[in-house]
Amino acid sequence: MNYDDKLQKKEFKKSKYFTEKASAVALLLAAFSFFIVFKDPLPIQNYTQTLVVASLIGTGISLIVFFILHVLELYYFKTLFKLLLFSCSVIAFFVSAVLYIYFRSGFFI
Repeated sequence: MNYDDKLQKKEFKKSKYFTEKASAVALLLAAFSFFIVFKDPLPIQNYTQTLVVASLIGTGISLIVFFILHVLELYYFKTLFKLLLFSCSVIAFFVSAVLYIYFRSGFFI
């Protein structure tokens, strides 16, 4: 084993659970902002349409983030579970961020 292999193994041990940690942080932030958005009743006027459009915008932003990660060669997962966990948590985060910005900023209502 040469010096480069030792550095790669040491670096891998530092970031072994990076995907799970990033997914957990994204899910916690998403849950917090979903709680803030939905603790008060939503406005009656076209709330279903607003939720659908905000979900589509959040999903579109996450797809752009996934494409950028893919171009940078950082969107690689060893298991399907890690891929689904990370992808779903990032999508939930961006949907909740769009909903938070939409309902709490006051610019759109």
